[in-house]
Amino acid sequence: MAVKIRLKRLGAKKAPFYRIVVADSRIQRDGKTIEEIGFYDPTKNPAELKVDVEAAKKWLSNGAQPSDTFENINDMTAAEKLRDTIIKITPEQALPLAEDEFYIRDLYDMEVYTVEGELLGIIKDIIVTGANDVYVVGAGPGDQNKKELLIPAIKQCIMDVDVSEMIKNGLGHSMIKRACDRNLIHIECVNIRDFSGNKHLQVDDYPYGGGAGMVMQPQPIYDAYVSIKDRMEPGHKVIYMSPQGKVFNQILAEELSREKDVVLLCGHYEGIDQRIIEEIVTDEISLGDFVLTGGELVAMTIIDSVSRLIPEVLNKEESHINESFSGGLLEYPQYTRPPEFMGRKVPPVLLSGNHGEIAKWRQEQSYYVTKMRRPDLIERLEAQK
Repeated sequence: MAVKIRLKRLGAKKAPFYRIVVADSRIQRDGKTIEEIGFYDPTKNPAELKVDVEAAKKWLSNGAQPSDTFENINDMTAAEKLRDTIIKITPEQALPLAEDEFYIRDLYDMEVYTVEGELLGIIKDIIVTGANDVYVVGAGPGDQNKKELLIPAIKQCIMDVDVSEMIKNGLGHSMIKRACDRNLIHIECVNIRDFSGNKHLQVDDYPYGGGAGMVMQPQPIYDAYVSIKDRMEPGHKVIYMSPQGKVFNQILAEELSREKDVVLLCGHYEGIDQRIIEEIVTDEISLGDFVLTGGELVAMTIIDSVSRLIPEVLNKEESHINESFSGGLLEYPQYTRPPEFMGRKVPPVLLSGNHGEIAKWRQEQSYYVTKMRRPDLIERLEAQK
């Protein structure tokens, strides 16, 4: 077996990024990757090189015969000598693996079964991603009717997640469902993967310039947007769920509730290509300074918050007027039956029947709670005076 330790190039000519891989060179073109042992990013200043030295040593110590020396590789110029270096070993000289471990080259044409014993097919290809590799499982000999499957190379996984169904199920209850049934609001989920243009429904790729993670490509997003653009009012908002966006609050919710049409664009992975943001996005919104896997939960939160401000969605118009943030303050404490619980009694004013005193008590409590828990809101109100 002929094995190369080579620089596998990614990215554009002006912004190259290289992964240092051990590959079976018997396969045409780039060969089949056996192991990734580092990366080289010449776009950084200074250029960045990272190599798993122990992995390289193991390959060499198990009888590998490099065509060039690995000694004195301590700077970028010397590292360039790694390009297309060939290590030749016999199968017997390959590193020993645990019983449940395999080299990538050994996985091709292996049969894949479910835990119940059902044959899913054989491994036709392996997609190398920024995270876990993905097995492309297709039909075996004599069974060409099986659907091709993509299975992540992890011990346990959720086989299929339909994000559009997740959103529909999450919003298909209670107030939102009733509002949709009464045609007060309309929610449509568009799956960007449907516009991928490839059989694997892949809509992401490696970032130019290197780095971890994957970036959503602009073309599928644009095609998905074009498919609905003509059905919306001119001047509609396209909002990208982004940690770089304006923090969502009640004021924004009220502004969006007055819009006729709104598009919520949900990113994933490391985000989306900047060019599609510049092309179609009008606003960016964040829920706060924390990280989520994708923008779907943010979108669901915004939909729920905005929908309750649409006329007739709530049973009583005052239901949202008196809620937290609607007047710039947090909501006052609420009580219900019984009048006493574990020694704690309902404030007497709420049992008095004096609506003037009750309104005054609630206003005082709103101010007190806000001052104790969110003094920034008090400062904002005073600055507006």
